Amino acid sequence: MKTSKKSYNLKSFTKLENNLELNSSIEFRENLIYLSYSLVGDISSIIIPDTSNIQSSKADIILNKEETFKLGKRKDNLWKSTCFELFLASKTNKKYLELNISPSLDFNIYKFSDYRLGMKNENNLEILEINRKKEDNYFALNFIIRKKTIFNIKDIIFNISAIIKYSNDKSMYYAINHDEKKPDFHKKENFVSFS
Repeated sequence: MKTSKKSYNLKSFTKLENNLELNSSIEFRENLIYLSYSLVGDISSIIIPDTSNIQSSKADIILNKEETFKLGKRKDNLWKSTCFELFLASKTNKKYLELNISPSLDFNIYKFSDYRLGMKNENNLEILEINRKKEDNYFALNFIIRKKTIFNIKDIIFNISAIIKYSNDKSMYYAINHDEKKPDFHKKENFVSFS
């Protein structure tokens, strides 16, 4: 089974006022994506929606503060709070996908026909498993996404991004790459490839 994996230290669009690090990794295996995010540093003022409405599917790993959860509900506007995102496209056409996942484990997956056009719910991808871990200075989400067909790694471009919302209502925008004028995760010029 061929795999392709890369790790990134996501960049903040504006100058950081703290030493928060946001790291991510992505791995493609056949028709699966393994995606992880970790926040390291003072997370005390970050809004991290809880999972009170979601049942853990593995009670035996609660002791080390990591739980495997059932997925939350499909919801819009998750980006209005802390939200982790993946943008995925082909090098050869204008279509692309956007995955949003909240720390609450609510999610959505959209498809676009072109830059911010033709947004519809995407059903060709599904989230199989999600793990969440929270400690004093650490928060992580790891999940596995399945596509109905095999990924052609040579054709894929992507941007991993996140919106981190603070209790003072300020938001910080993180991504592998940013546009110079404003945070815009949809711009394919900022996507990267494995090659």
